[in-house]
This record gives sequence, structure tokens and C-alpha cells, in this order.
Amino acid sequence: MKMYKCPHCNKATISILKKAFMGVNYNHRCKVCGQKYGPHHLYYVLSGIPFIVIAVFFVARLPYVFLIKAVIIAILVIIHSIINLIFIPVVKK
Repeated sequence: MKMYKCPHCNKATISILKKAFMGVNYNHRCKVCGQKYGPHHLYYVLSGIPFIVIAVFFVARLPYVFLIKAVIIAILVIIHSIINLIFIPVVKK
């Protein structure tokens, strides 16, 4: 399984799932050096804006049942997690 490097010690200690679902409010700690790291705040917020707009303006106004809306929201969350993996860097905190 691919691991991402800690920005402090450059050891591969960040798992794919941890990086995909990493949020700006929670401080993660490296297993090796114990230092805090997290996603870049600006990139993380900017990457989420299109998904919030889609959820509020399009999904909320769809005339479908709740289950279909929930599936669409889940797909948006998965896409945002993939964007976190690919584009948002892990930085020191």
C-alpha cells in the first residue's frame, strides 16, 4: 500500500486513507517523529467550494427522494477525497 511522506522527517508514515480523509481541524501526528502535520488550508478550502455549491444549489433542489440525494452526496465526498489524495499537499503544522 502506498504511503505518503511526513513533511518533518520525510519518512513514509501517512496512509492513503488518512491522507484522503484528512481535515484541517484535526492535527495528525507522525508515528515516527511525533510532529503535527495536515493538509494545506487554502488548497483544502478551495477544493471544497465547488462541492458545496453543487450540494446546495443542485442536489438540494432535485425533486428526487432522499436516498438518491444521499447517494449523490456520497459520490461528491468520494470525489473530494480523491482530489485530496492527488492535489492537496501535506504541510507542517
